[in-house]
Amino acid sequence: MPEGPEIEDLDATFVAKQGVSIRAKPDTAAKSIGKLAADDAVTVTGRVKGTDWLRVQRDDLTGYLRSTQVVPVDAAEVADWKQLGSAPKLEAAQSFLQKHPNGYFKDRAAALVAQLTPPPEPEIEPLDAAFVARQSVNLRAQPNTQSDIIARLAEDDAVAGIGRVKGKDWLRVKFGENTGYVSAGLMAPAEAAEIAAWGALKPAPTLQAAEAFLSTYPNGYFKDKAIALRDSLHPPAPAPQETAAVAAPSPAPPGSGTEVAAAPAQPPQVPATPPVPAPQSIAPAPPTKQGGVQVGQTYALQGSFSAGFTAKGSLSVRSQDGQGAFAAEGDIVTQVWGASETNHLQMTITEDGDALSIEGQSSNGGGGLRLTLKKTRPGKYYGTGVVSSHSGRVTLAQTGGSTASSQPSISNTPETPPASKPTAVQPAASTASPASENALRVGQAYILEASLRTNTPQAVSFVGARQKMIKERIVIRDVDGSGRFVATGGSEGLQVSGKLILTQSGDELQITFSTAAGAGNVRVRAVGSGKFEGTGDVVLSLKSGERARYGGEVSLSIE
Repeated sequence: MPEGPEIEDLDATFVAKQGVSIRAKPDTAAKSIGKLAADDAVTVTGRVKGTDWLRVQRDDLTGYLRSTQVVPVDAAEVADWKQLGSAPKLEAAQSFLQKHPNGYFKDRAAALVAQLTPPPEPEIEPLDAAFVARQSVNLRAQPNTQSDIIARLAEDDAVAGIGRVKGKDWLRVKFGENTGYVSAGLMAPAEAAEIAAWGALKPAPTLQAAEAFLSTYPNGYFKDKAIALRDSLHPPAPAPQETAAVAAPSPAPPGSGTEVAAAPAQPPQVPATPPVPAPQSIAPAPPTKQGGVQVGQTYALQGSFSAGFTAKGSLSVRSQDGQGAFAAEGDIVTQVWGASETNHLQMTITEDGDALSIEGQSSNGGGGLRLTLKKTRPGKYYGTGVVSSHSGRVTLAQTGGSTASSQPSISNTPETPPASKPTAVQPAASTASPASENALRVGQAYILEASLRTNTPQAVSFVGARQKMIKERIVIRDVDGSGRFVATGGSEGLQVSGKLILTQSGDELQITFSTAAGAGNVRVRAVGSGKFEGTGDVVLSLKSGERARYGGEVSLSIE
């Protein structure tokens, strides 16, 4: 009968480095009689002499495994780690490290302590002000983008600002029953009374209430929305009445012996022999047109649709065909639940009295539109329509170009026209220069999009990613003494929200900003109506005192 392997007795505790099989004999070809998972502990009772095999015992099982698959550990440390894993608490993890400072599980215990240690409370500067969300905003548990989201604010949701985080562009706010932090650049200050008045106006709007709101808050945060609401509530303007004009008869040619008298106030007596008037013609009076669509005009479009879908944009009337239809184009920005998309549309406008119909299709594969509008006053239209398969209400307001007004005319020209009669010339399409189309204006909103990258490991750790896709809204608020435009806006994702300075030279545009978190510099050039493209970079000031650069492509388009 063969003898078993020669064993040197041992009595120690080991843990498995990873999953391992316990063999019936000290041989890799032997039958597996049990398994250990990573960190499972076993008692080593002996070593096979002259080999690296160990004899182990686990519960009632005795077998063999190789010494390279396990690590010796103090039995007390194994028991303490098992207990800590079943109920991890900060005090218990700290006690474990004090008891086993150089143990096998020290690194994992230190990581557990860091995980369970609450972040230091940020230093807060007291604040007592009301704010409104410019767009969808996350309310977070801590003033950073890695912390938990405890609530979400929709556009125009109001919060009470109770503090500002010192050295950071974050606000501490109360939103309902929740208290947390929001990125300051995504919020706008507003009077509490204006917020309350707007909240009362929206559910049951009337023309009188909208005009009273604008009278009380002529420069408030909700001014633009209140103007659009007021315009939508105006009753349709009455259709202009066309009046036929009759020309006064021309005097008879000399020597004809016939005279035509001017029409008296009372009906004239009919002579026995009617006089023969000289040859004359009365030109048909063209229709009176006031506040209608004309080549060269520009319009602002705004709509509210189903499922929280909104649309804003601008269109320019480019030309008119021989059938009375107008060709137009423009950019429409659609937004739903905080996600926005910009589409460039080619449109056809058909005018029938005070009625206006607009149909358009995106040139870049996006959705189209179909609108039916009614004139409420010169240059203002209101109605319904469908944009990107969403139906709702739409307002259209003229923002540039002339409003034509032609009057009926009377002609005494003989029926046989002279050879020198001029030929009518069709109006030419608008040839506005790119510089005028892309000129910045106070109150105008833009969408800034950027794809930024970095190779700095510290920046990746600080921001949380090597590449950042940014899509933010900036609004031009003022012009400083040097002719530069001052705007507000920002990016929660890069924590650099704040005031921006825009300097325009023709079609060239430079955007700069500087905050406690870093600085940025963007240079773009006009590539179309209301569109700019170029490059830019953001330099972050890291907690370590170092600076890290994100750079890449940037685009800016009018909202």
